[in-house]
Amino acid sequence: MAFAFLLLQGVSFYIVIDHYTHFTTMSLEGPVESYFGSLFMPLSLLLTCPALSMGSFAEERRSGTLESLLTAPVSAAGVVHAKYLALLSTYVLLWLPTLLYIVIVRNVASVDWPVVASIYLGLFCIGAAYLAIGVLMSALA
Repeated sequence: MAFAFLLLQGVSFYIVIDHYTHFTTMSLEGPVESYFGSLFMPLSLLLTCPALSMGSFAEERRSGTLESLLTAPVSAAGVVHAKYLALLSTYVLLWLPTLLYIVIVRNVASVDWPVVASIYLGLFCIGAAYLAIGVLMSALA
C-alpha cells in the first residue's frame, strides 16, 4: 500500500512540476501550493485512510485473535488506543517521504516554510479524523 501511495504522490508531483516548468509565467501560485492543492490530495486521503483502518478490528475478528486480545490484561480502551496510534504513526510515516518533494522544489523556487508546516498539520489532522472514523467503523462492522 505504501508503494501505491508514494507512486500516486510521485505522479502528482511530476504533473505539477511539469506544468509549472512549462507555464511559469501563467501560474498564479507556486509549485508547492499547486502540489498540495491538486486533485490528488483528496484522492490519496480517500484511498489511504480507509485502506489503513478498515482491517484493524475486522481482521482480528476474522482470524479469531480478537477474543485473546480482549481477554489479555489490557482494557478494551487500551486496545483501541493502541490500534489507533499504530494507524496514525503509519499514516505519518507514509507522508514523511513527501517532504523530499519540498526539498527538491526549494532548489528551484522559493518555499514558504510556515505554509508547508500548516499544510502538513492540516493533512495530519484530517488523516487523524478519518482514521478515527475508520477504526470506529471497523469496530462496529
